[in-house]
Amino acid sequence: MSGTAHISIQADPAIVSMLQERLSDCLDISSRLKEAGWKAEDTVNYSAYNSVLRGLEHRFDVYADELAKRLVSAKGHARRDVDASASSSSLHKYPHKANGSAAHVNAIMIAMAAFGRKARENSDEAQHRGDLQTFELFYDIARGVDTTLWELQSYTHH
Repeated sequence: MSGTAHISIQADPAIVSMLQERLSDCLDISSRLKEAGWKAEDTVNYSAYNSVLRGLEHRFDVYADELAKRLVSAKGHARRDVDASASSSSLHKYPHKANGSAAHVNAIMIAMAAFGRKARENSDEAQHRGDLQTFELFYDIARGVDTTLWELQSYTHH
């Protein structure tokens, strides 16, 4: 991450809204990763599978921390409670009754791809609005999500 998330900016409602939306989505994905780990009954190598999911969950927790810091510096209100992320997430509902770890991973990959796409769009919008710190944050997150998806796809094809 850029390390510039603490620089205070003048309140821009569009920037605050983008940051709040991606924070909610990020927390939603983190919860989905946790649930996928709980439902990994059919996984041949349970330990490796859960290790991958925990690593991804950590990445999304870092993204959430960076988004929250930037949101607060943009004069927004960062929340991490379940109600806030569940009601504010823009992602499709998680298929809680999905059968098998592959179905859960597929659902997570779809959510991550949507999140990454939105982060990239937000990056462009922040740059257009002249908020270079938020641009850089969203850009770094979008690139990180791209890498994560590539890693997850290679893991699922073994």
